[in-house]
Amino acid sequence: FTTLLYTIKFEQGHLCRSSEECEDDADFDDFKDDLNVMKISEIECNIQCILKSMNSIPGMCPIVTRSMMYSVMPNRSIVDSELITLGEMCKLKLFSFRSKTLDYIMLFTDYSAFLNEKLREFGIPADRIVSTLKQCKHVMFFKKTELKTRFCLSDDSISILTEQRFLSFNPVDMKYEFALPCAGNFIELLGKGRLDILNHLKNKHSNEVLESELISMKFRHCSLGIRFILYDLIGSGHVQSIKCGMGNLIRLHSQH
Repeated sequence: FTTLLYTIKFEQGHLCRSSEECEDDADFDDFKDDLNVMKISEIECNIQCILKSMNSIPGMCPIVTRSMMYSVMPNRSIVDSELITLGEMCKLKLFSFRSKTLDYIMLFTDYSAFLNEKLREFGIPADRIVSTLKQCKHVMFFKKTELKTRFCLSDDSISILTEQRFLSFNPVDMKYEFALPCAGNFIELLGKGRLDILNHLKNKHSNEVLESELISMKFRHCSLGIRFILYDLIGSGHVQSIKCGMGNLIRLHSQH
């Protein structure tokens, strides 16, 4: 996969802008400073850029979906392959939501910081969990005995983590998976935001609107951020982003 030291080029997403287009953007200057101090993969770079468009919501983790990555990196096979590689390198933490039809992703550093902050409230040390997850690169599901032996978790700790939704239990195979308590809320807000924007486009005679106009609008359920939700809609194929003389045009996909 590609590593880069502040080299940013987004060919298809249109929402993530190139460094040349962002020279006068104060917010992007801060982002450049972050990139200048470390080598970063294109996937990680895109995740950080997308998260810049996510509104801050109490209790919400910095999460992106796989579809969002597709919106800024046109080759889905490469995205899927690099996500696996970065997961194995413990650069990312990949999750799947309930029916396994929607993947969401966190930078591993963000996930580690989240665990350290939240588990402290329950008196459960997160260091052992984080270090063991780094060793279990190819394992996502664990038996209760493994949680006890490998993660040094007591029965009480396992119960607390399950009740607080840091662990997800599957009664079919009797295995646990590390999860995020805010995942359900994130998916709900994302779904409502998607619907708001799609309904707006459907009500347009041409089923399209300028991105600049869309961004400036007030939507009832786009609390995650309009730009942020657009990444997901473009990557999932619900809408298209088309360059035109007046900017980018957001058009409802014909199949939707």
